[in-house]
Amino acid sequence: MAQPQPSPEFRVTRLIYRLNSETVTDDFGRAEPLDGELDGWAFRLEDGILSATPSEEFRSRESAKVHLDARLCEWSQSAFLSGSRFQIRFDFERSDVEAIDPPPNHVFVFPEAAPATVSMGTPTIVLGHRAYPAPDPAFRRTPLTDLLTERLRALEDGRAELPAWPIWS
Repeated sequence: MAQPQPSPEFRVTRLIYRLNSETVTDDFGRAEPLDGELDGWAFRLEDGILSATPSEEFRSRESAKVHLDARLCEWSQSAFLSGSRFQIRFDFERSDVEAIDPPPNHVFVFPEAAPATVSMGTPTIVLGHRAYPAPDPAFRRTPLTDLLTERLRALEDGRAELPAWPIWS
């Protein structure tokens, strides 16, 4: 009787995200590629696709995604709070996973859900940007930055108004 093969361990080698502008007026389709390091992730942002490779080992897609998602949220907030006020987000596309010391003649498949969107809109003037907003390595997300970012976005989108302040003479 053949001995059962032990299950191999796996590691995440890369996460792929799509950069999306939340405003129709900003287009990064002609932006130059951006390479950098983001808190333990080497990344390349090109043609709206962010490819991030971890410097530490993650054994599950979920743990790698949680770690990088926090960094990408900081990137989005810092881009919005900068003078340019870019409203960007990074949408997860897929991951690359490999087996560590796989048994010979075995193939592993790592299925994931594939996102799909359809949209229609009205004609708008769009600004083509030659550069992506770079992450600010000094920026750290806090509950206060979350609150302020949401408040500023609501003001810009017309979902909120500035409160009236009394003027004393």
